[in-house]
Amino acid sequence: MENIKLNQEILNYCFNNIYYSTERWKDISNNNFEFVKARLVAELNEKAALKIASILVKYYNDYYYSLSRCASSAITGGSNFNVARAIKRRDSSDKKYNKCLEIETKLVKKYKKILFPELFPKNINKGDQDIIERLEAKLIEAKKHHQALKADKSLRGHSYSLTYANKAVKDLEKRIEATKRFKSNENKEIVKDDCKIIVNYEINRVQIFHNTKPDREVISNLKKSGFRWTPSIKAWQAYINNNSLRFLELS
Repeated sequence: MENIKLNQEILNYCFNNIYYSTERWKDISNNNFEFVKARLVAELNEKAALKIASILVKYYNDYYYSLSRCASSAITGGSNFNVARAIKRRDSSDKKYNKCLEIETKLVKKYKKILFPELFPKNINKGDQDIIERLEAKLIEAKKHHQALKADKSLRGHSYSLTYANKAVKDLEKRIEATKRFKSNENKEIVKDDCKIIVNYEINRVQIFHNTKPDREVISNLKKSGFRWTPSIKAWQAYINNNSLRFLELS
């Protein structure tokens, strides 16, 4: 981690252009990046933080290079200061800084899914017949894990372990409640001239049975809305979601 540092030549060039106190602002920038690395270690672990920091440093160097083009009027002198160009360059550097934050957020989420899969229990589908039982079994394990971390601090991998474990419990409780509401809906059957539509909450599917093969435009629209042909039941199927239900309203 110590070898991953901001490009000092870029920082020199940047703060020579926009501030008088170059060394002070260099120190602030270096310290900020060290804080980012420390936060990554606290949230994840040393190995994951190393991988993320090695990617982030490129984006931060790009940001500081962009910032170096935003010369201050105090440096250039008022008569040489182009306001319109300065605003354009500042907007560009702001976008690059936001890109740094966006990349960090995406990478942290990616590695959290790997390191803390209990926070992302997405491998259970609403259409599974035993989904409630499986989620409740996961909840029992999550509560045991949370209680163990509360009782023994040595089991905590990092400072956020207890927080993540508690969040996993809360998320599972919310998911069980939402799934029970979803499963309590009654199946719907809609009959039209050319097809029969079944909204099947038990298996989390919208099913469309056509009397004859639909034309290419209809098939294209079905695919765009997430439907896939299922030869075993000779129907177009999609998960019950906003896209599939919106398609029914429009068709």
